[in-house]
Amino acid sequence: MGYSTIDIEKGLGISRERLREWTAKEFVSPSIPSPGQGKRAEFSRRDIMNICLFDELLRIGFKRKTAGDCVKSASPYLWGVSPKSPTEPDYLLIRFDGDSVHANPIWGETGVVIDFMDGGKRKRIDPFSGTLMSLLESRGITKELEGAFDHLHVVNLKEIHNRVNRAFPG
Repeated sequence: MGYSTIDIEKGLGISRERLREWTAKEFVSPSIPSPGQGKRAEFSRRDIMNICLFDELLRIGFKRKTAGDCVKSASPYLWGVSPKSPTEPDYLLIRFDGDSVHANPIWGETGVVIDFMDGGKRKRIDPFSGTLMSLLESRGITKELEGAFDHLHVVNLKEIHNRVNRAFPG
């Protein structure tokens, strides 16, 4: 079953005008584009997940082009469609190095940690125990990480799923 821009507006609270702008600039795409003016495009559930991810990236401060690039590069590994994974990832780790953006899916309790030096002692942080930067800031250790990366973001994909499932049950 396909969803229209009206369905998305009602379900997610994203205006049709905004969604049309996002699709016109190819930040997100419907599975079946509109065949002409006055004809409706059809969005799949996966398209809606991508729209929610794009919207979340904008909400946390990404520029539209960067958010669109992240969605396009990460989408093949998300939403349970990768032949390498029978399950959907729980998190998306997005790292910026200069002009490069790297988006990596993370599954469940992976034991991912970030090592850093604090007062000459090596410490580890689990980025999934809270928002990474707020955790680092609360411990007063962001200065030790300067230059290690430009930005690091962790997106909780389970929240994206929950948002879509609440808006479009079944």
